[in-house]
Amino acid sequence: MKSSLLKIAAFSAILVMFAIVNVADETPGNGAVLFADNFENNISKAWLTVRKVKVVEENGNHFARMEANDALLNAPPAKINTPGSCKPEDIARWTNYELSFRFRVGNPKAPEGNKNSGSILAVSWNIAPSKENPYESRGFFFCNWLPNQTWFGNGPFISWYGKNEKFTDKCLKYGIFEFSAKRPQVTADWQTVKIRQQDGGSKIFFNDQLVFDGNDLRADAGGFALKTSLSKNYNPEYIDIDDIKVVKLETTVNPPTKEAKQ
Repeated sequence: MKSSLLKIAAFSAILVMFAIVNVADETPGNGAVLFADNFENNISKAWLTVRKVKVVEENGNHFARMEANDALLNAPPAKINTPGSCKPEDIARWTNYELSFRFRVGNPKAPEGNKNSGSILAVSWNIAPSKENPYESRGFFFCNWLPNQTWFGNGPFISWYGKNEKFTDKCLKYGIFEFSAKRPQVTADWQTVKIRQQDGGSKIFFNDQLVFDGNDLRADAGGFALKTSLSKNYNPEYIDIDDIKVVKLETTVNPPTKEAKQ
């Protein structure tokens, strides 16, 4: 009898420890990995939506390839532009984080004679669709400025009640890659991207260079999505994506005051 009671007590202790671990997992601390996929084991089942994406192997490395327009990788916790696809408590877990990935285009060369930009890849983060504001998120477009084949960015902006609005304050500049400055050439090489989202501020790094730094208290939490957005005047043939990782960041010492959404 005494032996049976000891076994029951030990089993109960294990259950308690398991419950504590699960609670800790629900509130990840600084440095915790919220999401990751390097496509070495095919496409992770953790994605909420995968559309027109396949895995390709090259020299022993696996990565995702998008060959058509509107191809999509949509991470938790919310489906982009889909109200009711997530719970508020899930959105709250994605408040401060750093998203990193790398990408490349199959065909960097655009036809001669173009005077506009050729959109390639739409990057969205802090996705939190609601019935009142189904498009709520932050985002920008990677583009090829076709006249001289250089990287150009349309945005960043905040999708707010049907409009793409600029960040409200403390912007390093409006737009990635200043138009009047010398910009990097579009090549078929891998490009690295980091988006550091922390207490209302968004910092965007392209190949480790800070290209945007702006604050806004709207669209303050949520997951991310990568979607092809191809122009009719430029065919990149395909976009490859690899080494996606999202790491939790801590709250800053003096975060900005939360304002009511308008």
